[in-house]
Amino acid sequence: MAGFLAFLYGLAAYLIFLGTFLYAIAFVTGVAVPKTIDTGPIVPMEEAIAVNLLLLSLFAVRKQESARDRETTLSARESQLSPPSSTSPGR
Repeated sequence: MAGFLAFLYGLAAYLIFLGTFLYAIAFVTGVAVPKTIDTGPIVPMEEAIAVNLLLLSLFAVRKQESARDRETTLSARESQLSPPSSTSPGR
């Protein structure tokens, strides 16, 4: 019974992915979907650039923070695993 439930779960996940992927193709090509990549309000170029720069900045700040956190965690873990340099062989 567990195997059959796992199969149904996998099938559902595959069908959801397939539907999403096909919708993305239709969204880009403009075929058979109510909203396409070309629809939407027209805004001045300056406003579009400002919004894009704001969104990219927010992403960059968050990415930098997560990279810094990961680097701190990894360096702390390495310092706990490696022996002190004064006890290393060859010194």
